[in-house]
Amino acid sequence: MKRTVFMTLAILAFVVSFSTLGVPRVHADITLHFEFPEPVVKKAMEIEGAQYYSLTMKGLPTYGDVGLPELPLKPVRVLIPYGEDVENIEVSYGDKVKIEGAYAIMPAQQPVPTSYKGPYQPTLPDQQRVYSSIKAFPDTLSRHLSTQSKTLSKRQ
Repeated sequence: MKRTVFMTLAILAFVVSFSTLGVPRVHADITLHFEFPEPVVKKAMEIEGAQYYSLTMKGLPTYGDVGLPELPLKPVRVLIPYGEDVENIEVSYGDKVKIEGAYAIMPAQQPVPTSYKGPYQPTLPDQQRVYSSIKAFPDTLSRHLSTQSKTLSKRQ
């Protein structure tokens, strides 16, 4: 599957151009559309006799809190026109893609300094929170982490 990204740049350009002319601002929606590549499942590591698998998608980094499943992640950054505020974020999803089989996804590992000389000790999965649970993980497919702004100042 090809990954495509569509953005309503015309509306964004319209808002930015009029915001500098003193014309009242027109509130506009910014719409992003993403298509994801097929997920790939591979044997990763055996921990205490249990086989764990990696789940990856081409071009996407993986992320997970230590001990929890390490999954593909799509970080998204959106530039908001100067002087505008984010009022609402809505995320909608297409059809779910079923992966045939049953897999225990590799838990994210504790980072190890490159200077560490001792034996490698893999991080054990968090059995109670995720691996022994019948609940879906993660429980939400998206989250809004932060809105950031940059203040320009003159250098002296």
